[in-house]
Amino acid sequence: AHVLRPGLVETKQRNVEIECDSELCRGRTVVDLWRRTEREPNAHIAVDIDADGFLELLIERLSTFP
Repeated sequence: AHVLRPGLVETKQRNVEIECDSELCRGRTVVDLWRRTEREPNAHIAVDIDADGFLELLIERLSTFP
């Protein structure tokens, strides 16, 4: 995964699918967070963030706008 500031977001590789068959859940994004299925990981998902670092980066970036 590529982020502006390495270490800001912790990611894990997990399987992500879009539910297409269910009437009640059609369109829902389903992530196998605990790897309970046999499906191969196909995406990096964010599982944690450095909140202080994120806020610092946000303020830094917003301060560049006129």
